[in-house]
Amino acid sequence: MRFEKVTFGQFFQDFRDCCGQSMFASEDEVIRNIYDQIRIPERSTAFSAGYDFFAPCRIYIPGKSQVVIPSGIKCNFSQLEAENWHLKLYIRSSVALKHQVVLTNSVGVIDADYYGNPKNEGDIFIALWNISEVPAEFKAGEKIMQGIMEVYGLAEDDMNDVIRSGGIGSTGR
Repeated sequence: MRFEKVTFGQFFQDFRDCCGQSMFASEDEVIRNIYDQIRIPERSTAFSAGYDFFAPCRIYIPGKSQVVIPSGIKCNFSQLEAENWHLKLYIRSSVALKHQVVLTNSVGVIDADYYGNPKNEGDIFIALWNISEVPAEFKAGEKIMQGIMEVYGLAEDDMNDVIRSGGIGSTGR
């Protein structure tokens, strides 16, 4: 498995969709700068289970509110890994404890076939929920969540051969 950046065009579209179309005077340049600063997830120590994801830009979350931000990162599983691996996303414990911010869906699951999907290239979105009354703020480049690769099993009579055709929520239709 390896982490990659989505293309600038995809990040630009995702960022505008999530953050509004006219939030900056020179939006192309600002979004390009954010994209250029995106860091590939990495482990903090040799024994860390999780790969830290970094905030791609300043994130401000009012109290009792939610935000969704594209990470600009996608996860590419090898052909061998794709059959029994997935990536799980968790909030960093320091973010939850210090800021009372959690992932909106508690645990994110990134399936191997999410990579390269026609809707968003596999851009992993960061959905955050501030459960406190106090606003929370994160600086660009701050560690915000972590991804852990896991193996999963299949029922012995599983015969599913459906191919993904979209991005977030596409398998639930």
